[in-house]
Order: sequence, then C-alpha cells, then structure tokens
Amino acid sequence: MVFNLTYLAAANLPDTIAVKAGTAKPGGTLTLSIDVALHTDSLGGMIITLEGVPATWDTTNGAWWAWQPIGTGLANNATATLVKLDAGTLNVSIVGANIDQLVKFQEIPSKSGGLITFTFEIPANAKEETITLTAVEAGNIMMPWPITGPSYTDIPVLTIDPVVIANIPDNNQLALVTTQGAASGKSVNVAVKLANRDSVGSGSFTVDYPGGVLTLKGVTAGAKAGGATFGYTIADVTVALAAAGDKRATVTFSGGSIPTGGSGELCSLNFDVASVGAGSQASVMLASVVLNDPSGGALADVIQPSAGTDETALSFFFGDTLSLGVMQGARTLGQDTPGIAKIMNGKLYVPVVLKNSSPVSNVAFYVQESPADKVGILSLDSNPVANISRAAGWFFSAVDSGYFIQLIAYGGTPSDVIAAGSGALFDLVYNINLAPGEVPAAGDPGIDIDLLLKGVQVTDDLGNSLGIEKINGVATIDDRVPNAGEGIGQGASLPKAFALAQNHPNPFNPSTTINYQIPDEAGNVAFTLNVYDIRGRLVKTLDRGMKSPGYYSSFWDGTDNNGGQVSSGVYFYRFTSSAFNATRKMILLK
Repeated sequence: MVFNLTYLAAANLPDTIAVKAGTAKPGGTLTLSIDVALHTDSLGGMIITLEGVPATWDTTNGAWWAWQPIGTGLANNATATLVKLDAGTLNVSIVGANIDQLVKFQEIPSKSGGLITFTFEIPANAKEETITLTAVEAGNIMMPWPITGPSYTDIPVLTIDPVVIANIPDNNQLALVTTQGAASGKSVNVAVKLANRDSVGSGSFTVDYPGGVLTLKGVTAGAKAGGATFGYTIADVTVALAAAGDKRATVTFSGGSIPTGGSGELCSLNFDVASVGAGSQASVMLASVVLNDPSGGALADVIQPSAGTDETALSFFFGDTLSLGVMQGARTLGQDTPGIAKIMNGKLYVPVVLKNSSPVSNVAFYVQESPADKVGILSLDSNPVANISRAAGWFFSAVDSGYFIQLIAYGGTPSDVIAAGSGALFDLVYNINLAPGEVPAAGDPGIDIDLLLKGVQVTDDLGNSLGIEKINGVATIDDRVPNAGEGIGQGASLPKAFALAQNHPNPFNPSTTINYQIPDEAGNVAFTLNVYDIRGRLVKTLDRGMKSPGYYSSFWDGTDNNGGQVSSGVYFYRFTSSAFNATRKMILLK
C-alpha cells in the first residue's frame, strides 16, 4: 500500500495517516480504514494511493467504500473527488477543499479523525497469511489552498497495520507443542501456541515441571509474538500432590499487538535435560493463563488448561523412541536409503523407526496430518505397509479416517517379538493427491505437511507398556532437482563431524544456499534449520524433520513463512538439534 502526501508549509506537529486493517477469515469480509491527523495550515486537498490490494478481493457485492466524518465533509465541498480501484492500486483524491475554512464553519468536525472505510469480500479459498502493506515514499501529495501547485517538503508520518487472513477461533487459548524431541543430557524446546478471538497485547501463564530433570534456560519470542517482550520467574510448586523438587515458571509478556487468528507460536521455552536413565519420564504442564487486550484490559473467554490433555501437558520419555523418518526435501533423494522417506511413482514412503531397549510385541499409533488445509493431500494407500524389515512376519491393521491414520502392528505368536535394537520397522505408504495445478514447479519450495505421532502405545514381551519418546516428521512434496552432494549417494563418504557452513553467496540478492552436514556416528537426527531477523524473530523455516548422516543443502529465496519478500538487512540462520547447535550470520542486500 502506498500513501503520497507532501506539504505547503511546515507545522510544529507532523501530519499523520493511519491505515487500520482488521482481520478476516477466508470467505469473510475485511474492513480497511484510513484515519488522518492534519496539522499543516492552508491545506486544499490530498491524493492518497494504496498499492498491494490482492486482485482476488471482491468489491462487487454492494457498497464497498464509505466516507467517514472528515471524508464526508471534504467530499461535499471539494471541487473534485475520486475513489478508484484498478489492478490492485487504490486511489483516493480530494481536490479544491479549503480544509481550515471547513473546520471553522463546522463542515467537517476537525482535522483529525476518520477519512474513508473500505470493505472487501475475501474468497473462500484464500490462504491464511499476513499481508504486509508497504509505503512508497515518492508520491505522497497534499495540496495547498489555494491550489497553485504542489509543494514537496516534509513527508507525513505513516502507520500501516498488517492485514491478517485467518480462521478466527471462538475463544482465546494457549497450548503446548513439542518442537524438538527430548534427549537425556541435551535439551528440549516447547512451543507455546496462541489461538485468539480477540487482539492480545500482554499476559502471563505458568508451567509446572520436575526441577530434578528439566531446567528452564530461556524464553524466545515466536512468530506470533506481535513485538511482545518476555520474562520469567521460577519458584517451587506448592500445590497439593506436587512432587518434591517440582518447579513452577511464571512467564510474562507485554508490549505486543497480536491480531486475532488461528494457532501460531507465541514463544518457545528452552529446557536443559539432566542425564537420566532410560525409561525416565518428565512432564511439562500448563497451569494457568491470563490474557489482556492491547490497552491492558483482561480478556473474557480465556480457556484455562485442563489437566492431562495433549494441549496442556507434554510428557517426555528418555531412552526409547518412535519416529517418522520423514524429512523436508524428501523428493531430492533418488535412492532407497534405510530410515529416510522417499517418493516413488507418485507415492510417499514413510519409515516408522523404533529404538527399543527391550523386546516389543505390539506397536500402535495414530498419524495426524497438519495443518488443516493440507489434510487430503496424502491418503493411505490400499497396500499401506511396505519394506517390512524389523517387523517381518507381523500382522498389520491400518485405517484412514481422512484426518488421521491409525495403525496397529503385532506378532502372530507371543514369542514373535522385535528384538531390542534400533531401526526401521516398515514403511507407511501414502498416495499423493495433487491436481496438476497444485503440483509445485521446479524451484518452488514445495508443500510441507506435518505428520504428527499421536496415541503411541508400545508393549514389551511381558505385556508392559513402554515409555516412548515420539518424534514427528515433516514431508515436503516438491519437484526439485537434487543438488550435487545432497543426501547420501551410492558409495559416498560420510562426514566425521557436524558442521554448518557459511552461506554462499554472502551478501546475496535474491537467493543463497546453506550447506550443512550430519556425521556418521550421529545416526538419524531430528533437527530444524531456521532463519531469524536481527531482533530474534523467526522469519523462515528452511528445513526440519529427520535426516541420516550425509551432506545437505538448503536454499533461501529471501521470503518469510508467509511467502512475502523480506527487506534488506542482517539475518541469522540456526541449526538446532539435540546433538548439535550452531548459528551463522548472513546479509541480504537489495
């Protein structure tokens, strides 16, 4: 969006224009308004130009714009007015209105207030995103009275709200989500997600955890923090039934402006994990939530945590794991690598990998696809299990509900068990359901689908239920050509150490490549590769999931997670895993 305003005479206070955007859901109505505060004397009109209105926003259903109090008075007394939308450019012009005289004779209420409001019908198939409206400095024009020609001096102060297209919940709620599997002696990240019906500016929440196993080391603002800053305090838990050594962290945040919308990451809690034995367990529980609006008023309809639910209590088990061997960029692997997903003949093969310290007689779990708009891209194949390895001779029962798949695997006899060890049990086989127009073209980032393990039950040979750490996966469906050296090629030598290389080129415009490696001794590694801005806010997730030892490359085209182009500046990219963490700096120049 572009606003062009210039001045005939300097004023003690700057003229300001505020573009206020609401939040709309796909299929709903978006309200966009413009307010002004005019301080320059002898103004005779203005021209305001907005750029960046998506062509898909419909304006044909009824009146789509209306003058507000100041705009009505100006329009009634100006020699000419124009409101026009053409090819995404919205133009508002008012010419020949002696603004000071109109205030004096009360034709307009004042020189500060509402100018004009627009309404747009958002298509039902619009994607959920944040649209950043930008100002172009070159044209901002404000005309003098009498109109003898424009004068270009100071540029007015301009503020523009982001436009948020999102499915809006019916209440305000926090939830906990694991972003990294727990590992003894390492660390674990827990994301705190916010879904809010109302705008949020500040608040607090508490989490309880066993202090003998977990140590809270920091709180990092997430993509949905809205500029808020975070702090925390730690105290002993004093509620009834608390175990000795349990801790309660109270996390506070303030100074934010979080628009309404569906679930997004408010912040991330980083815990160090003590060295504990296999079979140990620790839980992080959300205890209470307070949310306030941007003015500090307490919000209603805040759902308080319910004990024991997946969204408010996370349990971590140490030693045994069940993981989905899915990694971002799976399409780039042209060979069959044990424990790593692959795409062949339009089907996605997802290895189910078990690490077990005792014999196992039964494995059951759900796999849920996320986010909601990706459900249906994958469906379970009519032959849902392939490449059976450690589970050879077992029986399988698989059901696809449309929203998740359920699978049960078990031995034919009590003695038919999976011996202690680590490796892939079998592959889940998915069909990829994409219309021709949905298939990503070469060079596109692809379609990311989170595959979330739920309801995991693993039974040993004595009938005992084992504590299992769940490691989710991310599948990327794309048509990229493999980069040289990417993945594990036939006969390739494997790295001896972790490494995160400097991006190249650097500085760069418009794109850059980041190389990293996973050593032979590490085995399969759950990791993320993220880009952050200079304020520490998440900009882009380049890669995440599970990868085996090898050399890898990720490509960044200078866009954020919503697909928008980011501005020039300093950025940081960080590789995070339970075994290796590293950060490097890069510079985008345009």
